[in-house]
Amino acid sequence: MSTVKIELLQQRGIKVMAEPILKLHGEDGSLQQVEFESGEIIARTGGFVLPTFYRPNKFVEQLGCEFTELGAAVTDGSGRTTVKNVYIAGETENTGPSSLLYAATDGSKAAFSVNMDLTMERF
Repeated sequence: MSTVKIELLQQRGIKVMAEPILKLHGEDGSLQQVEFESGEIIARTGGFVLPTFYRPNKFVEQLGCEFTELGAAVTDGSGRTTVKNVYIAGETENTGPSSLLYAATDGSKAAFSVNMDLTMERF
């Protein structure tokens, strides 16, 4: 989270804890306490967690494609990977939440790239 966003939250009396969480304590699915790696425990009934999305793809790894730190294959935005003639779409290319509409859009872009590359090779 950026320093500016943290400062805005703190100006409104919202405490921001960036320390890794060791354990969540509660009963019957209800959060009661959050324990941090430092040993500090705070009482809570709720909070916000910033999720990360990591989708390992052994097949794409075996093809030799490069990946970002978050585990997404590096592309040119149109489905082309760092390996010639290897194209991807959908969840493999994105590191955020997935959606059928996004995947279909990515598939359409990748298909256009395949068609364009084949056309350029032949003509």
